[in-house]
Amino acid sequence: MCSASAGSPLRTLLDSTAGRIRLVGINRNAPKEYTPTLNGCIDADVITAIADAQANALSYTSQIAPFVAFIPALGWNGETTSLYQPREGSYNCVSVVLASDGQFENSEADGELYSAAIGQVLGRAAKSAVNISIARVRDGAIAPTGFLMDGKTPEEHFSDWNLLHDAGFLFYRTYIGKNGYYLNDDATAVATTDDYNRLCLIRVIQKALVICYKTYIDEILDSLNVDAETGKLPQPLCKAFEQYVVTAINANMGTEISGFTAFINPDQDLITSGRLDVQCKIVPTALLKEIKVDLSFNNPANN
Repeated sequence: MCSASAGSPLRTLLDSTAGRIRLVGINRNAPKEYTPTLNGCIDADVITAIADAQANALSYTSQIAPFVAFIPALGWNGETTSLYQPREGSYNCVSVVLASDGQFENSEADGELYSAAIGQVLGRAAKSAVNISIARVRDGAIAPTGFLMDGKTPEEHFSDWNLLHDAGFLFYRTYIGKNGYYLNDDATAVATTDDYNRLCLIRVIQKALVICYKTYIDEILDSLNVDAETGKLPQPLCKAFEQYVVTAINANMGTEISGFTAFINPDQDLITSGRLDVQCKIVPTALLKEIKVDLSFNNPANN
């Protein structure tokens, strides 16, 4: 389904929209006879699909059609020994979903198979700004009821939460005093040292990429005057081109980033190369992962 080969279902879908898709959800309606071949406690086909989805994401990003993909952790048997670790991968455009919204409800399923909550996760991502984690508590519960892919409730796997979180899966969890289920995180299948180890980071850079493209595409094959003595770019021209993209980013991303700068080195031989290099840098918004409160009694009489 996710093959990088021409004509695969994923590529057919992406091509049919001319690069407009930014979020892709992959799921499988498993037949009754479904018996997965396990690798790392999940269906081996899932691991292949993750790599294929990333290959497609990189390919389409080079065509200014970036996207992120949600892949289901099909076949998980509830075991954690030798469990597949998405965080050990190199797939920063892919997230692996271990949350389930319930049993399959069709004539083919045998009532024991659980479907990944791809639709719920996809919906939360679609309505969230690119810099907002899909696990943000402020946005409320993502589901009133739910499971993990082995059919057990999140509470039944409470002792595994830290392990599953560190592994890099997306799954349901609860918060004391809150009703319903929340996502634990917005991890991508890559090490935490990667610049794009969260959906709220890779989605920001992908959106900025598209804006930069739209900003400069009208300038392609245009004629530019260079300095008559040096053949290099005049400083005013560099500043104008810098301002084009700064204005576009600020207008379209607003509070989704903390800051943005652009720089064009005037020491470029545009006559020979025909290429203008622009250096753009984004300061992302910070993610508040925990709050530490120091709480104690105070007796004014002792002051």
